[in-house]
Amino acid sequence: MKKALFGLLLSVASCLSANLQIERFVPGLNIYVFTGGIVVKTDRAIPTKDEGDYVDFNEDHFYTYESFRQNIRIVRRVNVGTDVRRKRISNKSDREIRMSDDNSDLEQTHITDTVQRYENQVSIEEFIFTPIGILGDGWYDIEGFKDFLDYRCESTPLRNFSSKLLQGTWFSGYKQHAKQISDYSAWRETGDVRTAYLLLDEYKNFTTVDYTPMTYHEIYPVFHKHDPSRLVAVFSTSYGRKRFLYDYVNSIAFFD
Repeated sequence: MKKALFGLLLSVASCLSANLQIERFVPGLNIYVFTGGIVVKTDRAIPTKDEGDYVDFNEDHFYTYESFRQNIRIVRRVNVGTDVRRKRISNKSDREIRMSDDNSDLEQTHITDTVQRYENQVSIEEFIFTPIGILGDGWYDIEGFKDFLDYRCESTPLRNFSSKLLQGTWFSGYKQHAKQISDYSAWRETGDVRTAYLLLDEYKNFTTVDYTPMTYHEIYPVFHKHDPSRLVAVFSTSYGRKRFLYDYVNSIAFFD
């Protein structure tokens, strides 16, 4: 009876989860955008999962709870040892080998060859998902975001703001290999009222580590999961190009 009940619970749990694709990942902030514009923040980056990968995600929890815990199946390719192989080769030239009638007198030498062995290891790890909201129709540059705010007459108070400065290279791709070098999570106080318009000043003031202004901005409004007219957050990616590096500032702002 207990086994039957356990099997039933497993089948129900599998029905609740959906295999959703990661459409966007924001490193440093651990923000994921899943299929359908579902935007969540996790307690840490999900190993081996990047844009284009799929995650078994409980969509029902996203619409029901403020935060929830969920187990994710992680598959890692790990080194499990090294094989040492000895090979025997001839010291004679190819021509000498072809001209020789008797191979028994060929001088031989041994070389050692090492081969790394890998295998896939599966682990089940728990992550804390914090729902943010539903992604808007697209992203804006700075001028487009200002027009967006003007059209809405946005006056929603900001609750908090954080941003991370990261470095990546042209060659390796910043998402997998970026190094966080600074935390810009501090407001410059400008009075009692802090609204989305202050984000424009923040974005314009982002610079690289050598104080070059960030020249590229992707700004994403996020709306309440039950009220598509209510702005709840804005996240952005800004970057500036240097000789062999990109500097990125990823930021997230939450509204009351």
